[in-house]
Amino acid sequence: MTVHRLTLLAVAGAVALIAGQPCLAPDAVFKLRSVSDPQLSPDGRAAAFSYSWIDINTDTSYSTIRLLKNGSMRTLHEGMLHERSPRWSPDGKSLAYVSDRTGRTRIHILDPDSGTEKVLSDIDRAPSDITWSPDGTKIAFYAFVEGKSEWNPAMPERPAGAKWAPASTTVTTVRWTMDGSGVMRPGSTQLFVAPVVGGLPKQISFQPFWHTSYFAQPELAWAADGRSILAPAVKAKEGWTVYRESVLYRFPLDGGEPAQIGPSGWHQHGATVSPDGKYIAFSGYQWKGQSYHVSHLYVTDENGKNSKVITGSLDRDVAAVKWSPDSRHLWFLLDDSGNLNLHSASLDGTTEALTHGDHRINALSIARNGRALAVITSPLQPGELVEFDVSAPEHQKVLFNPNSEYLGSCHLSAPEEIRYSSFDGWKVEGWLLKPQGFDASKKYPLLVSIHGGPHASYGNSFAQELQMFADHGYVVLYLNPRGSTGYGEEFARVIQYKWPGDDIKDILSGVDTVLRSGYIDPARMAVTGGSGGGLMTTWMITQTDRFRASVAWWPVTNWFTHIGLNDNGVYVGNVFRKGTPWEQPEDYMQHSPLFQVAKVKTPTMLITGDEDWRVPEAQSGEFYRALKTRGIDTVLVRVPGESHGVLKHPSHRMEVMVNTFAWLDRYIQPGPQ
Repeated sequence: MTVHRLTLLAVAGAVALIAGQPCLAPDAVFKLRSVSDPQLSPDGRAAAFSYSWIDINTDTSYSTIRLLKNGSMRTLHEGMLHERSPRWSPDGKSLAYVSDRTGRTRIHILDPDSGTEKVLSDIDRAPSDITWSPDGTKIAFYAFVEGKSEWNPAMPERPAGAKWAPASTTVTTVRWTMDGSGVMRPGSTQLFVAPVVGGLPKQISFQPFWHTSYFAQPELAWAADGRSILAPAVKAKEGWTVYRESVLYRFPLDGGEPAQIGPSGWHQHGATVSPDGKYIAFSGYQWKGQSYHVSHLYVTDENGKNSKVITGSLDRDVAAVKWSPDSRHLWFLLDDSGNLNLHSASLDGTTEALTHGDHRINALSIARNGRALAVITSPLQPGELVEFDVSAPEHQKVLFNPNSEYLGSCHLSAPEEIRYSSFDGWKVEGWLLKPQGFDASKKYPLLVSIHGGPHASYGNSFAQELQMFADHGYVVLYLNPRGSTGYGEEFARVIQYKWPGDDIKDILSGVDTVLRSGYIDPARMAVTGGSGGGLMTTWMITQTDRFRASVAWWPVTNWFTHIGLNDNGVYVGNVFRKGTPWEQPEDYMQHSPLFQVAKVKTPTMLITGDEDWRVPEAQSGEFYRALKTRGIDTVLVRVPGESHGVLKHPSHRMEVMVNTFAWLDRYIQPGPQ
């Protein structure tokens, strides 16, 4: 085993803001590093996490596992690897993780003290969500199981040596594409259990049970006695036709019939069993047909009975639920007004905020002794590894900041929070980033950035692209209009069947609020956004000509073709619109920017990946042709081989920003006047 030792960085707080070079240029994508998935050993004396970086020569992201123990840090294996999901055994003596070091993605098990390691070589399928059994003798995981197409007529045999074209692909399912992987293979994701000593893994779940979800990656948890596995699933001929529920089932290891332990009509995820085995905690909600439901914390007994809500009064989403060692209370993360902080709750429903501040805890692990390890990000910090004790969370120590050296010489803009009342009284929160050397007596261009989703939010985390815009000379306005999460269920779901609509008015109210400050040049304003934000951008320019230029990244522009071609069209068409296109054509036309294109006067750039199945490139192509036909200055940028968000190749992400800046500079002079 290759061991690379490093000294822990004693960096306390965010990077220093030195008035220096604006180094967050588009090629910064190659320079930033990240940490994720921290995992403490059960006794809290050691930790493991994933460290990721990008190699500029291969244009690829890589990750390795690092260990923290006795004040030092070491990398398990050097090289251009893809390693993830470190998980400690219940006794803390072994560390399982997923790696492609052998040329195939498999589960590895390491003894950190001796350095000995073995590979569960009988596992040929790529595993996900690996989880140790309570006695440490088995590991459960998800893996894809190949199936057969329902339509597969016999074809004549190919002559020896013949070079025929690739065979046709047949589709017989409602959902037949998945963004990031393209046309889906027949089959489904199922549960497996592998013995730690080695041997053939055993499949535990089978169709008609599907571990699918339109909302979150399904998790698994072992029952306290180690004889069954708890996992959310749907029971159907085709799992992707079901979006109204995903409930907990108990899957016996002995092959018995799975038992439904969650109520029908619910979405349940993140199940975790209490240390004493008496309770099951999970986050979820009862399906009410809304485009958004707040996900609360629930606790049931071990059989799924006597369920009670713990966080019903909070009206905020909970995540990362963890039990205390005595099974008397729980820890969880709460999403509120752009922040993600740690809270605790007793079984009687009493809750308490343990951490405070303008930041987001993106990953968290808590050991039996109360030691916590988290990845915390803020507007001035991409993400650093922080430790604290849950009994005194205000005393935090930064263990590792992967970007301290690079960002220490950069100018970063500290956000200024704004709150205002929209046209109908709804309260809206947002933030402003200002360029280096900002002078309120001068006039600056305004860049409005719209987040996707729509049920997502901007918040107090590091936003590289927004910092770039500020570095380039813009005052950057980014907002959480109605539809955003972190402000309660009603605020988010009010846009159902009305998206886009009044949320645009929320954004324009924010623009007016900033204009009253006097330092914005109203003739130099631009708007941009991606995905759902791209939809909002293209809709915005059909409603107003106040913006001098716009850039829409991978936008929805035509609900008709979006529902018919995107990979989750069944869900979107039945939840965000009033019905299917053939049932409600007027609704589809009224909310599609393409059908309002005659009103557009704003020069517009459209950027899309040519393998995007979440918002297929036809959405950008149709809008581009409509604008071009009308004589509006427009450019269509097609990024090869990229899925939604253009995330496969860092160089392509850089190209997105280069094109964006070039287009804006064509119409707007950056900086003060």
